[in-house]
Amino acid sequence: MSTTNQLPDNFSGVIKENIVCTNLSDNTTRTIASNIKHYLNGKLHRTDGPAVEYADGSKEWWLDGKKNRLDGPAIDHANGRKEWWIAGQRLLEEQFDTFCRKIEIKEKKALHKKLKTKLPPKHITKRKKI
Repeated sequence: MSTTNQLPDNFSGVIKENIVCTNLSDNTTRTIASNIKHYLNGKLHRTDGPAVEYADGSKEWWLDGKKNRLDGPAIDHANGRKEWWIAGQRLLEEQFDTFCRKIEIKEKKALHKKLKTKLPPKHITKRKKI
């Protein structure tokens, strides 16, 4: 068992962490907020949205236990502050933009090359004047 979150080490699924307030006068409790966390094999992980959604509106994108997002900030704080992360490495926004532009150029070149090899050769027919 993991000691930090009391989940099995290989847990996969979604958990809802409730933040509970206890009234000491009558010992009653009530949930005041909830955080949502997505796990895969014991690591924070989600491919189709934020892996962590906090009650205050903050969101975190994780892949395989590392903060990661290629289409925007990996951490979007409720107060408007943003953090950019790729594969667990924190970047400045400018570094993130440069990295993404390089990936986009490589992907376009690879796609162009792939399309050129799959397309049949063009047959040019000469037109005759009538």
